[in-house]
Amino acid sequence: GLGQAPVSRLNFRKALRTAVEFAVLRGYARENPIIRTAEVKVDHAAPGILTPREIGALLAAADPQVVPALALAAFAGLRDAEVGRMTWDRIDLAGGHIKVDAAIAKTASRRIVPISENLRAWLAPYVQKQGQVRPSPRVSYPLMRKARTAAATELNNAGEAAANLEHWPHNALRHSFASYRMALVTNAAQVAEECGHSVQVMKTHYRELVTKAL
Repeated sequence: GLGQAPVSRLNFRKALRTAVEFAVLRGYARENPIIRTAEVKVDHAAPGILTPREIGALLAAADPQVVPALALAAFAGLRDAEVGRMTWDRIDLAGGHIKVDAAIAKTASRRIVPISENLRAWLAPYVQKQGQVRPSPRVSYPLMRKARTAAATELNNAGEAAANLEHWPHNALRHSFASYRMALVTNAAQVAEECGHSVQVMKTHYRELVTKAL
């Protein structure tokens, strides 16, 4: 009755089921009535992603303060919240990996993300021994919006499409990484581990979304 989208309804049901199950285990409730409610069917649309040209234009237009953050999302698939908590001491350029530990990851589970050559190239000029990779949201979010606008303007002036920069799909950079990475390595389990989510998510959302040629 609240008019929520199917995904939101499904998430609320999952949260309620978990909460009531806890109550049953502790003896606060006799049974869990949530399990008798129907699950909402969700049609998983393909995630919106950026083209390589759009990503390049975005990074070129970005203020140096947010270039490392954008690169981590685009070329390592880190979530926005993970980028916001990421510190330089967890990024090992020499060793070629990023440590996303439980204090940073959404799922509170540790994972190691490899540093690709393009990510290394974008991070190298800015690398530090310690400190936050991205400034506070008050500083970084306006700068990232400004970069999207500038990149879209540049592409439009060159006669190129920039629809994704203008409308900015949800989790655009992370979804772009997962899509292109899946096309490159064709290994759902590997990419799922690098992204910190399930293999089923990879197969449902990212398989055959883009080709290796792109």
